[in-house]
Amino acid sequence: MKKTVIAIVGSPKAGKTTASKMLEEHGFCLLDINQKVRQFAQSLFSAKALNGENADTIIEQVRDRGRKVSKNYWLNLVLVSVPEEVDYVVIDNACIEGLRGSPVIPYQITREFDDEPYDCDVIYNSGSLADLEQKMAEIAELLKK
Repeated sequence: MKKTVIAIVGSPKAGKTTASKMLEEHGFCLLDINQKVRQFAQSLFSAKALNGENADTIIEQVRDRGRKVSKNYWLNLVLVSVPEEVDYVVIDNACIEGLRGSPVIPYQITREFDDEPYDCDVIYNSGSLADLEQKMAEIAELLKK
């Protein structure tokens, strides 16, 4: 069976991680690009540096360096960590630019109807948590057909 890999993209605080965790509850393997960037930064910098006031800046610089190598740099690092036996994957905190030309299916999550839409399906997260749960269950069911 071919792997189904989706990525949740969108603005900060739109509900990307919440939506990704909901898909995990439906049998998707959850992989987080931010976690991969942080792990990489930890291999380069001391724990003291990554817990100090400049930690976010350091992590952002590491993320940017990877993207300069390739827009798909972090996506590729995450994808190689997918276990062979896993059929359904959701990637949290992906960058839409890094998904172009990849086999990953992007979904944009947004709280605002006036957010700039990406070239992908949009999930409007402007209702209750139960509403979002229902939308994510429908997406999981659709993708598993």
